[in-house]
Amino acid sequence: MKYRIFSSVLIIVTLLPAIILGTLYVTRETRAALICTSLDYSIRPRNYCIMNPLRDRRPEVAAETVLGELKAGNADSIRPLVRGGVEAEEHFFERESEFRVVSWRIGDRTQTSDKLSIHYWVRRANYYDMEESVGFFFTRTNGEWRLEQFTAGY
Repeated sequence: MKYRIFSSVLIIVTLLPAIILGTLYVTRETRAALICTSLDYSIRPRNYCIMNPLRDRRPEVAAETVLGELKAGNADSIRPLVRGGVEAEEHFFERESEFRVVSWRIGDRTQTSDKLSIHYWVRRANYYDMEESVGFFFTRTNGEWRLEQFTAGY
């Protein structure tokens, strides 16, 4: 009897991690954010997400490279990513120069077969003591994600 219980527990303890890892692997393309929840009830609730550890992180590396450039004071790094003409470009450039990025965390990531958006919550210098949304939008071309657009709230 003890052996039967022990072997049943051993099978469950062995299979459960394999099932979890298999599920994470199979959903790595479709569910990068496993669970997202908000801890506040404001107009723009700040999401906290548990991310799939097996997701393709290359788009996040590209987005976080831009955030690192903004943190270093290089607001020019967003110029090719701003849509809306020269006026919008100047608006983002001025705001990013005035309210430099201090830190960030991922807020959500959604994707379809050829589109991907990653939203970060960003803290800024010389700004209110709160996080603001920054978004990066990608398009898949020949199997690779290409960073197309940047947007931010101030």
